[in-house]
Amino acid sequence: MRNCKLRMVLCVLFACLIGCLSAQEPTENQAPSNKVTSQERFEREIESIKEEVVARVENTFSEYDTNDDEKLSWDEYREIYLLRAEELKKSIEQLEAQNLEVPEELIIRLRRAESDNPGIPEENERREEFTLMDTDEDEHLTAEELTNYRIEKIDKRLQMRLQQEVDA
Repeated sequence: MRNCKLRMVLCVLFACLIGCLSAQEPTENQAPSNKVTSQERFEREIESIKEEVVARVENTFSEYDTNDDEKLSWDEYREIYLLRAEELKKSIEQLEAQNLEVPEELIIRLRRAESDNPGIPEENERREEFTLMDTDEDEHLTAEELTNYRIEKIDKRLQMRLQQEVDA
């Protein structure tokens, strides 16, 4: 879906660029026959650049957006985050054992791995809500219907929290 939107934007931009250039009138020094050949050459160059950019973007998305993570359950996510945090802790311990300075980046990454733990109930609710909203099935809904759905989810969540506080 991202690839499609990006392609559309690139096509529109290139079409506008070609349209602007083709709308320009020839100067007095240029002969009309020369304009056609240079214009055709320019259009071919634009097309090749456009194809190159689209190919580069597609390669980038295919490298980083594999959708493999969408097949995981929340428990599997949690295990991955915990393993990541453990690996970072081991790396930091090894550096400290060798009396080497621990890079600040490793410490920051460890904090992120610990705080991004998907085992936190509130985060699970937010992720679950986003997952429900981020499907192809909801594309037929209007903005108003999506907003109403989100409001209902938030109301339910607030009612559950209020009930938990009353019970406690």
